[in-house]
Formats: sequence, C-alpha cells, structure tokens
Amino acid sequence: MVGEVKWRGKAFHFVPERLTALAPAVSFGGFESLWFLVLIPLAVWAAIAGVGYLAGHRTGLRSLLLAAATGAAPVVAVPHLAKSAAKIAVWGEFLPRKERGRCSTS
Repeated sequence: MVGEVKWRGKAFHFVPERLTALAPAVSFGGFESLWFLVLIPLAVWAAIAGVGYLAGHRTGLRSLLLAAATGAAPVVAVPHLAKSAAKIAVWGEFLPRKERGRCSTS
C-alpha cells in the first residue's frame, strides 16, 4: 500500500537510491531488493524484539517473535484484502458478462 501514495513511495525508495549513488556497480533493483526484503523486515522484527525485551519478556526470542507474528498476521492481511477488493472492483468492468435479455446462440 506504500506505493499507492506517491510521497510514501519516494520515502521508501530513498535508501536504495542513495545506496545506488554510493555504489553504482550494483543495480538499483539489487539495492531495492535488499532494502525491502531484508533490511526493513530485520529492522521491524528487531524493534519488536527490543520493545518486548523492555516490556519484560524474557522467555526467549522464539516465543516473542511467534507471538508478534501471530498478532501481525491480521494487520498485514487486511490491507492486502482491501487492495485486492479494490482491484477486483476496477477490473470487474473488463470481465465478460451475459447481457440481460439477450441470448447469444452463435
């Protein structure tokens, strides 16, 4: 959903653009993949683990991350569901449909 808002997309591409400027031998796509698939998730899960630790969770990292992932699943799923519903609504006009009252026999 970040890419749907122009300024958010620019903010999220800031780091890969800067890394590409620093190391032009690596493509923007390579840095973008590293940023979105490794570094952002690592930062998010590290922040969750840090907050859990500060809140007194001391039973182990695995149980903390499992609880966080279980809680995060609906938060991630609902925007995906909304976006897919919006796309279906837009694409719906391109789907073939039978016109009312007309029957094609060709």
